[in-house]
Formats: sequence, C-alpha cells, structure tokens
Amino acid sequence: MPATILEIIRNANREIQGFLALACTDSAGRPLDPAEIQNLMNHLQQIGQILGGGLLPNRHEPKMKAEIEKYMGNLEQLPPVLERVRNALLQRRARMEAEQAQMNAASKWATVYRDTV
Repeated sequence: MPATILEIIRNANREIQGFLALACTDSAGRPLDPAEIQNLMNHLQQIGQILGGGLLPNRHEPKMKAEIEKYMGNLEQLPPVLERVRNALLQRRARMEAEQAQMNAASKWATVYRDTV
C-alpha cells in the first residue's frame, strides 16, 4: 500500500530530526556517513517534489498543516548544522591529506634506504 502524502511528510520530518540530532552529537566526533547525508537529501528532494509539484490536495487540513510547519521548522535548523558537517568533513579531509603526505614521505624514505643498503 503506497504511503500517503501526510505519511511521507511525517517520515521526512522524523528523518530530518534524526539527522539534526545525529549531526549535533557527532559534530565533535566522527563526521556523518555519506549514506546519512544521502538519506537526508533523498527526503528533502521527495518533499520538494511534493510541495513544488502542487501535490498537496489537503494543504489546509490541520494535521497536514502541522506537518508542513514542522517541516519548515526543520529546514530552518538545517543550514547551521550542515555548515558544521561541512567543516567536520573539511577537517577530516585535511587530516587524511596530511596522513597521505606522511605515508608518501615514509614510502620514499624506505625506498631510498632500501636502495642504499
């Protein structure tokens, strides 16, 4: 049985709120997994198609209106969280590049050492 538009929006709200909670707790630790970010994007795109395509037949129904308002509130919270995620990913990238440079230097040293022995 296909999900109703209200169920789709409710599910998206749960997923977005979960992402926000996870991103806030993980901002000091590990960066989010790419699958978690992709999941968020999928929900945002799905709701964007619904809202942008005029697929809300009962927009003014109280439950639908409440879910749309919750969705809008979730969207307002996303930019600063996504900026923190972006910064965490950039820091991770910089660490990985530094580690790669160290590994390359160690490899070159080992090659030179092996050639001189």
